[in-house]
Amino acid sequence: MILVNDFNGTINIEGAAQKLRGTFVIKFNNATIEVNSQTFISREVTNFEALPALLQPIPREKQYRELLSLEMMKELNINNTKQIELLRAEKENEKWISYGLITTLFVILVIIVLLQICFQPNIIYEINAPAKDKQTTTHRLVEINPPSSY
Repeated sequence: MILVNDFNGTINIEGAAQKLRGTFVIKFNNATIEVNSQTFISREVTNFEALPALLQPIPREKQYRELLSLEMMKELNINNTKQIELLRAEKENEKWISYGLITTLFVILVIIVLLQICFQPNIIYEINAPAKDKQTTTHRLVEINPPSSY
């Protein structure tokens, strides 16, 4: 921006001459102006930034590496150790619960078998035997008691 006060003369803007008379504020951008043998240059430097591509390949996770501080790694290690201990304790509890259930079922099964043996009714068999004269048969009832336990 150039302020010319009560100016009467010619100015050159990028090689084109213009005659001015009066007070002017000359605003210019990316141009060269010559006023009374003085040259004023305004050049704007623009830095272009690369725009993201419209179609980009999906990045592979192998290309990225996460850097963790030593403190963070220690904290993760402590947390992982605690989780592993909790899993071990849970596994141990489940093991003892399974053993207890199996033992209980076995004891119940043994009690049922013992009760059936002790309270089993007497078995009576009918035996038909031919008599000596072969025309008559004799009937005998035989009672078998289950063995008694001592």
